[in-house]
Amino acid sequence: MRTPQGTIATRVIVDAAGAWSRLVAERLGGALPVVPTRHQLFITEAIPGVSPDFPIARVIDAHVYVRHERGGLMLGGYESDPLQVDATTLSPTFEMAELPLDIDVLRRLAASVADQFPIFQDSAIQIAEHRGGLPTLTTDDRYLVGPLPGVAGAWVMSGCCVGGLSASPALGEALAEWIVNGTSELDLSEISTARFVGREVDEAELRERCRHAYATHYRADRA
Repeated sequence: MRTPQGTIATRVIVDAAGAWSRLVAERLGGALPVVPTRHQLFITEAIPGVSPDFPIARVIDAHVYVRHERGGLMLGGYESDPLQVDATTLSPTFEMAELPLDIDVLRRLAASVADQFPIFQDSAIQIAEHRGGLPTLTTDDRYLVGPLPGVAGAWVMSGCCVGGLSASPALGEALAEWIVNGTSELDLSEISTARFVGREVDEAELRERCRHAYATHYRADRA
């Protein structure tokens, strides 16, 4: 592989480049059907009575989740028309802190769970942090793990669909086993890259399917 800093020779490469994973795959000569999609959340200032033993709450109909964070409450959710990003348009020096955010999206989500969490409508509750990231989405809202089709020695771990932080340790271990031993103890067939081989779609359809997967992330009947 040739980089601006020189050539790297290796028999195995793992593309785990997050929002840039599709771009890396293309430079390796492969195709990766994922779309980087903005996901936002906010964290309030500390709220009396809120403690770490609070459970994670998911309001399925509103596509919203709420949990304890740093003595306050974190709220995030899945909007119907999320911002999708083409990594080729990002500056080489891009930092995630530069991602444009829209607090009105979160205000609408907070309003949609006013019955369950009226506290978010209290003007005395201040937002301590508003942040966003660019998880990669797949058309079926499942991870994308395995060999990069058509590129010998190249492997992929992408398509986290917002859940990468919690699943990546197990997936990383399983992928390492697969690469070294030819198989892994954890069955990865349902999230394997092989499921998209021969099912390529054009860019417009890919983006629409990934948008739908994001917007219906909490829906059991999203198909």
